[in-house]
Amino acid sequence: MDARFKIQATDLDKFLEGKTLSKSKFDLTRKSIIYPTLDKFIIGDGEILDGEALQEEIFPTDKFKFDIFLSHSHNDLDLAKRFASYLDSKGVNVFLDSYIWKSADGLLQKIDDKYCQDTDGKHYIYKRRNYSTSHVHAMLTMAIMEMIVKTRYSFFIESSNSIILKNLGNTSRAMTLSPWIYEELKIMKTLIAGSDILEKSFSATEAMSLEIAHPAGTEKGFKPINLSELYRLDKCVGREWLDNLNPSKAIL
Repeated sequence: MDARFKIQATDLDKFLEGKTLSKSKFDLTRKSIIYPTLDKFIIGDGEILDGEALQEEIFPTDKFKFDIFLSHSHNDLDLAKRFASYLDSKGVNVFLDSYIWKSADGLLQKIDDKYCQDTDGKHYIYKRRNYSTSHVHAMLTMAIMEMIVKTRYSFFIESSNSIILKNLGNTSRAMTLSPWIYEELKIMKTLIAGSDILEKSFSATEAMSLEIAHPAGTEKGFKPINLSELYRLDKCVGREWLDNLNPSKAIL
């Protein structure tokens, strides 16, 4: 990764408003939710799963080459898709995880149903669930780190969905409630994978929603791309858009 940038969702939405985008890979039906049987990944004579093969099946990192890693809130997925489609029209390849990878939760469901169920077949064993979650999230974390390292630039869509400032006392620091956004931004800044991953455990009754605020760290080290810069880049033809990005001071 050569540089990292941040862009305000409001500016991006205004810039993309009214633009007619040609059909792109992001307009296609999203990937199938069908997962291969876990038996395919068993190695040896026991029940040991090949983690490397499993990771490459669910979170492949070598099948495609991307120019930009795009980080965003799940609630901004439609905006991220529109931006990715726009960049695709410029010949810029964007990594948008939900259109490239299968779901970590879907994989966890497969593993937990096979390895973590209690004898009654209705509940999961808490310790086994924690263990399976650790494995899957570790694979996902390593895959995210690989993709960020391999792409030329990283972009972060900053919005009220991804960054919060209110209800946090007197702090003026940008914070996020998403463990995945926290992780991606941390990797972007340090290229060392974080380990602050949250998972809600099984409960027979409805539990209180857990929220933990993590420092986003976007105040420094992320070069802002404002609306005027978007319009300047829009004049570029094809991959000139990528080449005319100015990474100066993007990494501090």
